[in-house]
Amino acid sequence: MYRLIRVVLLGVLFLVGCDTSIDPVRKETYSIYGYLSSQADSQFIRVKPLDTPLQADANRRIDATVTLKNMDNGTTHVLQDSVIAFLDDGDSLVTHNFWTDADVQPKTTYRLEVKEDGELITSAETKTPTEARPTVAPRDGNCLTSFRVRFEKSERAPVFLQGEFAYDGRTHQVQINTEIVTPSGGTPFFEFVPEYDLLQPRIPGNERIFVPFGPTLLPPRCLDLDKDSLRVRYVYASSNWHEFDVNTTDPGNFEEYVQNTQIQGGQGFLGALARGRIAVHVDTSDTLEIGAQSNATVPKTIEPRHGDGHLF
Repeated sequence: MYRLIRVVLLGVLFLVGCDTSIDPVRKETYSIYGYLSSQADSQFIRVKPLDTPLQADANRRIDATVTLKNMDNGTTHVLQDSVIAFLDDGDSLVTHNFWTDADVQPKTTYRLEVKEDGELITSAETKTPTEARPTVAPRDGNCLTSFRVRFEKSERAPVFLQGEFAYDGRTHQVQINTEIVTPSGGTPFFEFVPEYDLLQPRIPGNERIFVPFGPTLLPPRCLDLDKDSLRVRYVYASSNWHEFDVNTTDPGNFEEYVQNTQIQGGQGFLGALARGRIAVHVDTSDTLEIGAQSNATVPKTIEPRHGDGHLF
């Protein structure tokens, strides 16, 4: 009998693994997947009983109450259930998206709770990031100007940067891979040169202009833009976002994380995002030219023309 009990206990530990947040005796527990956004009109969080097959009846109700609590002021909102069914090769995949039109605030801690008959079953907490509006300097420049974008009053650097510009009748988006610098006790910032960090991957290079008895001239790609401005999009994320491989460009695609210290009594992920964008004006006149020798390449690093290229 002792050996049988030992085998059963080992089997339970194998199934549960290291996730001690899930009570092995409880019949039901829940997975939570989603994120909060202070810019969104409505918040959607996927909640699912872990003991229910994915192909369960689409009309099955979750006999639980899901609430979202502002831990800073105590305001609580009850989320409404909405059943979403996805069809894949004839199979129906059912999920429950709980939603609320609550006004989510930046720099605020929120707690999501799933209760049955008033008893707390599963919960998760996250803190929304600060919506710090960035500044750009200089205000105007050209393709070779080194623009600096500073994120004033930001608690941490953005997790994603993307440039956007209009060319050939289309809107193009290019991820900016420039390093974000955060000085000790200072403001996060990054610098980029439009010609190399944004336009080069999408716009073909212009033909060189040969001037008799003069240097070879290379027209910049800014001349080909449909508009005289670029946009830089950025994404702030909650601190727990960095603990998991969650794609900020498509945050609805969450991985199945079995062990998550952020989820109490269940599984999943709950985070928070804040998005924004800033315009950068560039010279698109046909008089701008970049000087370059015919047997040389245009240098990667060019001094800004507006006198504010100092790092500090």
